[in-house]
Amino acid sequence: MSVVKIDAHRRVYVPRDIEFDADEAVMVRQGEALLLIPVPRKPIPIDVKEGVGALKARAEARAREDASERRRRRTG
Repeated sequence: MSVVKIDAHRRVYVPRDIEFDADEAVMVRQGEALLLIPVPRKPIPIDVKEGVGALKARAEARAREDASERRRRRTG
């Protein structure tokens, strides 16, 4: 775990010792915590039938599940 700096403009600075290779990230609220997910620089093209809203909802649900599972493993 690392403590990060937040400046007066609400910018978050990720420490160099944390591997985070992205120019953008998605921030997801997980209860009282925030999950920072890097956005790939080169998206992988896919062909899907669902709309953007449905895909976004599925992705957010999956991210919440993943974050909850990681939290359970960390706290025992």
